[in-house]
Amino acid sequence: MCTIGAVSNVNEKGERLGFLMKTIDGPPLEILNGFFRDPNRNQAIFTSFMRQQGINIGMNQHRLAVTLSYSHYVDYKVKGREEVLKMEDDTRALANAEILGKYKSVDEGIELLKDFVPRHPHQVGGNHLLIDANGDIALLEQCEGNYKYRKFTDRGYCGRGNNSHWLIRDKQSYLVIPLDSLPREKAMENFLKNVYENIPKGMNSEEIVRKAKSLLSQHSESNDQIGGICIHGLKEPGARIFGDVSCNTLCAVILDIKELIMHYSLGFPCSENWKALKLELSN
Repeated sequence: MCTIGAVSNVNEKGERLGFLMKTIDGPPLEILNGFFRDPNRNQAIFTSFMRQQGINIGMNQHRLAVTLSYSHYVDYKVKGREEVLKMEDDTRALANAEILGKYKSVDEGIELLKDFVPRHPHQVGGNHLLIDANGDIALLEQCEGNYKYRKFTDRGYCGRGNNSHWLIRDKQSYLVIPLDSLPREKAMENFLKNVYENIPKGMNSEEIVRKAKSLLSQHSESNDQIGGICIHGLKEPGARIFGDVSCNTLCAVILDIKELIMHYSLGFPCSENWKALKLELSN
């Protein structure tokens, strides 16, 4: 139900800039933005929605950040029942919360997911995208208890829509995925590539955030809104959610890894109603 991306590179001053971003698309849901602390006293800033257990996108005080995107095909079933996966079967965000509550690095987060996914075979399929303060970037796909992952650290960026490249790509080929998710992935990766190439040339955090807000506000040129990153009342079963429920971009988020700031929109990102939260480090 979203478009996700991460990028990291070193500027001319030797400072590493990193960003994790996404949109959250869906039917009308309450969006939560705030601070999180686990029993180990690890702190994080996050965005999620009320019916989802855990954290949809967040960053902890160690500058480890993680987010997810939904990835599906029409044959999904729940525990043998003749119905598609429902919100209560979605445990992906619990993995994100555990990662942010315990760890400092992408590699540690991937190890947790490699254990978590096989133990939760009925959760909604999707992608987990991680980035940390050292510039490590990885994406793990999971579906029905299986997973595959890849590091994108050397490349410097990675983007996705609601699509799979390694596990269920063939099963998605006859959905609207090629028309909706792949154009969003392409737009995101073109943006991330530009940012990656221009950070060493002087592109600063303020400019990156401004351009990211513009990207996450991008609409489709077609009347049916297919392929748009920011959507208003999209009705296309199999694109981002099942059924004929009207789908909107409920929120967009940009995590500035270096500055420990979360920029987030109140409603449609194109409305320009953006706020920010900063994770203050205690002495």
